[in-house]
Amino acid sequence: SLGQLALGNSVQKGGGNVFLPHQFVKTGGAVLTGGDLIALHIDKVRIHGALRVDFRLYLRSPIQKGVFLKIDPMNQYETVLILTPVLTEEMVREAVLKFEKVLKENGAELVHQAHWGLRKLAYPIRKKATGFYHLYEFKATGLAVDKLELELRRDERILRFLTVSLDKYAVTYNESRRRPKTAKEEVNP
Repeated sequence: SLGQLALGNSVQKGGGNVFLPHQFVKTGGAVLTGGDLIALHIDKVRIHGALRVDFRLYLRSPIQKGVFLKIDPMNQYETVLILTPVLTEEMVREAVLKFEKVLKENGAELVHQAHWGLRKLAYPIRKKATGFYHLYEFKATGLAVDKLELELRRDERILRFLTVSLDKYAVTYNESRRRPKTAKEEVNP
Protein backbone atom coordinates (compact mmCIF):
# COMPACT_ATOMS: atom_id res chain seq x y z
CA SER A 1 0.00 0.00 0.00
CA LEU A 2 1.30 3.40 -0.98
CA GLY A 3 0.43 6.57 0.92
CA GLN A 4 0.80 10.10 -0.35
CA LEU A 5 2.00 12.82 1.99
CA ALA A 6 1.80 16.51 1.20
CA LEU A 7 4.52 18.71 2.66
CA GLY A 8 3.92 19.64 6.31
CA ASN A 9 0.85 17.43 6.74
CA SER A 10 0.24 14.41 8.93
CA VAL A 11 -1.08 11.16 7.49
CA GLN A 12 -2.28 7.92 9.07
CA LYS A 13 -0.12 5.16 7.56
CA GLY A 14 0.18 1.58 8.76
CA GLY A 15 -1.13 2.27 12.25
CA GLY A 16 1.11 5.28 12.96
CA ASN A 17 1.20 8.95 12.15
CA VAL A 18 3.97 10.21 9.93
CA PHE A 19 4.76 13.92 10.17
CA LEU A 20 7.27 15.78 8.10
CA PRO A 21 8.00 19.45 8.86
CA HIS A 22 8.20 22.14 6.19
CA GLN A 23 12.01 21.89 5.95
CA PHE A 24 13.05 18.26 6.00
CA VAL A 25 14.97 17.37 2.85
CA LYS A 26 18.51 18.54 2.29
CA THR A 27 20.53 18.13 -0.89
CA GLY A 28 24.23 18.55 -0.30
CA GLY A 29 23.56 21.28 2.28
CA ALA A 30 20.65 22.99 0.45
CA VAL A 31 17.21 22.54 1.97
CA LEU A 32 14.24 21.89 -0.30
CA THR A 33 11.16 23.82 0.76
CA GLY A 34 7.46 23.48 -0.02
CA GLY A 35 7.87 25.21 -3.38
CA ASP A 36 10.34 22.56 -4.56
CA LEU A 37 8.54 19.46 -3.31
CA ILE A 38 5.28 18.35 -4.92
CA ALA A 39 4.64 15.08 -3.11
CA LEU A 40 6.28 12.35 -1.10
CA HIS A 41 5.21 8.73 -1.36
CA ILE A 42 5.96 6.38 1.52
CA ASP A 43 6.00 2.63 1.02
CA LYS A 44 6.46 0.38 4.06
CA VAL A 45 7.70 -3.12 3.22
CA ARG A 46 8.50 -5.95 5.65
CA ILE A 47 11.57 -7.93 4.49
CA HIS A 48 12.61 -10.95 6.60
CA GLY A 49 10.74 -9.54 9.59
CA ALA A 50 12.44 -6.13 9.41
CA LEU A 51 10.44 -3.04 8.45
CA ARG A 52 11.90 -1.08 5.54
CA VAL A 53 10.53 2.32 4.57
CA ASP A 54 10.98 3.53 0.99
CA PHE A 55 10.52 7.21 0.12
CA ARG A 56 9.81 8.55 -3.35
CA LEU A 57 10.08 12.31 -3.82
CA TYR A 58 8.41 14.21 -6.64
CA LEU A 59 10.12 17.56 -7.21
CA ARG A 60 9.30 20.55 -9.44
CA SER A 61 12.83 20.78 -10.83
CA PRO A 62 15.30 17.95 -11.50
CA ILE A 63 18.27 17.43 -9.18
CA GLN A 64 21.76 17.21 -10.62
CA LYS A 65 23.29 13.77 -10.97
CA GLY A 66 25.32 12.70 -7.95
CA VAL A 67 23.44 14.86 -5.41
CA PHE A 68 22.03 12.81 -2.55
CA LEU A 69 18.78 13.35 -0.71
CA LYS A 70 18.59 12.84 3.03
CA ILE A 71 15.42 12.86 5.10
CA ASP A 72 16.14 14.94 8.21
CA PRO A 73 13.10 14.79 10.53
CA MET A 74 12.33 17.27 13.28
CA ASN A 75 12.84 15.82 16.75
CA GLN A 76 12.45 17.44 20.14
CA TYR A 77 15.68 18.29 21.95
CA GLU A 78 16.73 19.79 25.26
CA THR A 79 19.96 21.74 25.70
CA VAL A 80 21.32 22.87 29.05
CA LEU A 81 24.24 25.25 29.00
CA ILE A 82 26.41 26.68 31.76
CA LEU A 83 27.77 30.18 31.29
CA THR A 84 30.77 31.55 33.13
CA PRO A 85 29.93 33.34 36.41
CA VAL A 86 32.05 36.43 35.62
CA LEU A 87 29.34 37.72 33.27
CA THR A 88 26.84 40.40 34.23
CA GLU A 89 23.10 39.71 33.95
CA GLU A 90 23.00 41.79 30.74
CA MET A 91 25.83 39.75 29.19
CA VAL A 92 24.07 36.51 30.13
CA ARG A 93 20.84 37.76 28.47
CA GLU A 94 22.83 38.73 25.36
CA ALA A 95 24.40 35.24 25.14
CA VAL A 96 21.03 33.54 25.64
CA LEU A 97 19.47 35.65 22.87
CA LYS A 98 22.39 34.84 20.56
CA PHE A 99 21.80 31.08 20.86
CA GLU A 100 18.04 31.53 20.57
CA LYS A 101 18.68 33.41 17.32
CA VAL A 102 20.93 30.59 16.05
CA LEU A 103 18.11 28.11 16.67
CA LYS A 104 15.46 30.22 14.92
CA GLU A 105 17.72 30.96 11.93
CA ASN A 106 18.12 27.21 11.38
CA GLY A 107 14.39 26.46 11.39
CA ALA A 108 14.02 25.34 15.01
CA GLU A 109 10.80 25.87 16.93
CA LEU A 110 11.46 26.96 20.52
CA VAL A 111 9.07 25.08 22.82
CA HIS A 112 10.30 26.30 26.22
CA GLN A 113 13.25 27.97 27.83
CA ALA A 114 14.15 28.62 31.44
CA HIS A 115 16.90 30.60 33.12
CA TRP A 116 17.93 28.71 36.25
CA GLY A 117 20.27 31.43 37.48
CA LEU A 118 23.60 31.20 39.25
CA ARG A 119 24.18 27.74 40.74
CA LYS A 120 27.04 25.95 42.40
CA LEU A 121 28.84 23.40 40.22
CA ALA A 122 29.43 19.83 41.42
CA TYR A 123 33.13 20.24 40.59
CA PRO A 124 35.23 23.16 39.31
CA ILE A 125 35.23 23.82 35.56
CA ARG A 126 38.02 26.11 34.32
CA LYS A 127 38.67 27.10 37.96
CA LYS A 128 35.06 28.30 38.37
CA ALA A 129 32.89 26.94 41.20
CA THR A 130 29.57 28.48 39.98
CA GLY A 131 27.86 29.14 36.67
CA PHE A 132 24.69 30.53 35.10
CA TYR A 133 22.44 27.70 33.92
CA HIS A 134 20.01 28.06 31.00
CA LEU A 135 17.68 25.47 29.44
CA TYR A 136 16.31 25.39 25.88
CA GLU A 137 13.65 22.90 24.77
CA PHE A 138 13.09 22.98 21.02
CA LYS A 139 12.00 21.06 17.92
CA ALA A 140 14.64 20.98 15.21
CA THR A 141 16.43 18.91 12.62
CA GLY A 142 19.80 17.33 13.32
CA LEU A 143 21.44 19.95 11.10
CA ALA A 144 20.12 22.76 13.33
CA VAL A 145 21.43 20.99 16.45
CA ASP A 146 24.86 20.63 14.82
CA LYS A 147 24.98 24.36 14.05
CA LEU A 148 23.88 25.26 17.59
CA GLU A 149 26.54 23.03 19.13
CA LEU A 150 29.20 24.49 16.84
CA GLU A 151 28.31 28.00 18.07
CA LEU A 152 28.31 26.80 21.68
CA ARG A 153 31.80 25.31 21.26
CA ARG A 154 33.11 28.53 19.69
CA ASP A 155 31.77 30.82 22.42
CA GLU A 156 34.23 31.27 25.30
CA ARG A 157 31.43 32.33 27.67
CA ILE A 158 30.13 28.74 27.71
CA LEU A 159 31.68 26.46 30.34
CA ARG A 160 29.68 23.33 29.41
CA PHE A 161 26.61 22.28 27.47
CA LEU A 162 24.64 19.11 26.93
CA THR A 163 22.05 18.39 24.23
CA VAL A 164 19.78 15.36 24.48
CA SER A 165 17.07 14.08 22.18
CA LEU A 166 13.75 13.68 23.99
CA ASP A 167 11.61 10.59 23.50
CA LYS A 168 7.82 10.73 23.74
CA TYR A 169 7.86 10.01 27.48
CA ALA A 170 10.28 12.85 28.21
CA VAL A 171 8.18 15.23 26.10
CA THR A 172 4.98 14.39 28.00
CA TYR A 173 6.84 14.64 31.33
CA ASN A 174 8.18 18.10 30.43
CA GLU A 175 4.71 19.23 29.34
CA SER A 176 3.15 18.02 32.59
CA ARG A 177 5.91 19.69 34.63
CA ARG A 178 5.26 23.04 32.93
CA ARG A 179 1.48 22.80 33.38
CA PRO A 180 0.26 24.54 36.55
CA LYS A 181 -1.05 22.13 39.19
CA THR A 182 -4.69 22.16 40.15
CA ALA A 183 -5.84 22.10 43.79
CA LYS A 184 -6.65 18.38 43.56
CA GLU A 185 -3.16 17.50 42.22
CA GLU A 186 -1.52 19.47 45.05
CA VAL A 187 -3.46 17.50 47.70
CA ASN A 188 -2.89 14.07 46.03
CA PRO A 189 0.62 14.07 44.56
